[in-house]
Amino acid sequence: MREPAPVTLRGTLRRGFGGWWDRLGLGVAISIAGSLAVSGALGVAALTPLRVRWPILFVALTLVWAAFGFVASRMAFHALLQQEASWIESIRALRGCAARALRLSACQVAGAGLLGLGALFYATRGWSVSMPLTALCALMLAHWLAQCGYQWPLLIAAEEGIIQRPDGGRPRVRAAVRNALLLTVTQRPDLCLVQVATACVTVASAASGVGIVLIGPGLAAFLTTALALVRLSAAGLVTLPPDPSEPVRDTGWPASRDR
Repeated sequence: MREPAPVTLRGTLRRGFGGWWDRLGLGVAISIAGSLAVSGALGVAALTPLRVRWPILFVALTLVWAAFGFVASRMAFHALLQQEASWIESIRALRGCAARALRLSACQVAGAGLLGLGALFYATRGWSVSMPLTALCALMLAHWLAQCGYQWPLLIAAEEGIIQRPDGGRPRVRAAVRNALLLTVTQRPDLCLVQVATACVTVASAASGVGIVLIGPGLAAFLTTALALVRLSAAGLVTLPPDPSEPVRDTGWPASRDR
């Protein structure tokens, strides 16, 4: 009898890259859709009067990110589980939990925006403590973005009924935020390393002429979702499909282990 080898960061990256490569068309479609949606939100904000530009930008990014974040993560979620990843079903699922997706999106956009503006504010000041404060805001922003990588897959798992409350109901949005924080704090820094790998591939693709539009958002969705699925699998909540390239270890026959 053979049992799968323990999941490692290398195996997680292999699973994420493999799932993205097997569904390359889906990954490219996610990347193009996300890039066009964000560009549209920025364009709408740029055309508005200056006095209302920041509120319009926040609302536009919240709406766009709610739709893209949920749909992209759900498509990657089902693709990595080797299930049918349907755009129509993902959009229908978004309609059923639009309020939850909007709350999570607003939380993510507000957190990233405030920390980014804080880093920019201190970087443009000539104070003696400007550099430490800028570095602190940048580190907090990186940590927040790392948490955001877990939040959408955790919300998808809650909507799919994989994660439930003790009373059988669906967890609230703050549960996804809290669980993402716990995972980034208590687990190994795998998510940060996954994001570094995504950034390296994105930079290399942009330098080679392929471009971030074709690579970045879709690859990031697959890698972060793969890592979240590994965490859910370790907790016994999902069963990951076998990885053909993953080594296995032979534990012998059950009778020989009982002796």
